[in-house]
Amino acid sequence: RDALRPIVRRRRSSGRLGDDVLGQMLRPSSHYGLLPEEAILDPLPGITLATFETPSRAAGWILLHLARYPQAAGRVAAEAALLPADPAATTSTHLDSLQYTQALVREVLRLHPPSWLLTRRATRQTQLADYTINAGSTVLVCPYTAHRDAREHPEPDRFRPERWLDDSGSPAKPGVFLSFGTGPHGCEGAALAMAMLTLLTAQTARRYHLSEPPGPEPSYQLATFEGLATVGLRLRATLRS
Repeated sequence: RDALRPIVRRRRSSGRLGDDVLGQMLRPSSHYGLLPEEAILDPLPGITLATFETPSRAAGWILLHLARYPQAAGRVAAEAALLPADPAATTSTHLDSLQYTQALVREVLRLHPPSWLLTRRATRQTQLADYTINAGSTVLVCPYTAHRDAREHPEPDRFRPERWLDDSGSPAKPGVFLSFGTGPHGCEGAALAMAMLTLLTAQTARRYHLSEPPGPEPSYQLATFEGLATVGLRLRATLRS
């Protein structure tokens, strides 16, 4: 917040708001009007982090699955063929048309949530199953294990993007999809991160066949410090004809 505050003030005083996310937040909207400074500074750090933290970790898992599941990658490529040649011309309408690509991204995030451990603080004493949680206690929530609950996700260890295209596979159901947290403390940048990952997946599959090169298995090292990531991931990319 301390680093962003002078940037917000400098843009407002100069009148050069910019055409990035901050620039859009600085412009008055028909619904909210002109946002006060604090209303911009509250969500902006989370949005800023969401543009590189979760996507950079998730990207490795997504590229790995495009390499390991060529049939799914081909389906993404076919869907992405309808995108504009210039990525900058992509609109929300184009994003909405990438239904299978979004399902693949969500399935990868289900199996390998970059933020695999979340914390919440109990504001009052409550009962959780057979346990009493005292007010002020910190509760650890593990999306990695929650996402592999067969009661919510049939065949939970199987990579099956189609599950998110079914009516039953709705990420809006509380507690089902936790890759961006949930509730009032969920990630403010979730929509932006999903848009970035969807476009990354679509444009990559559109241009390249990915595969794992010969060598030690697996082609990466698993890291869990600060997030679930594929450290040193090695993949081979060949142009699609």
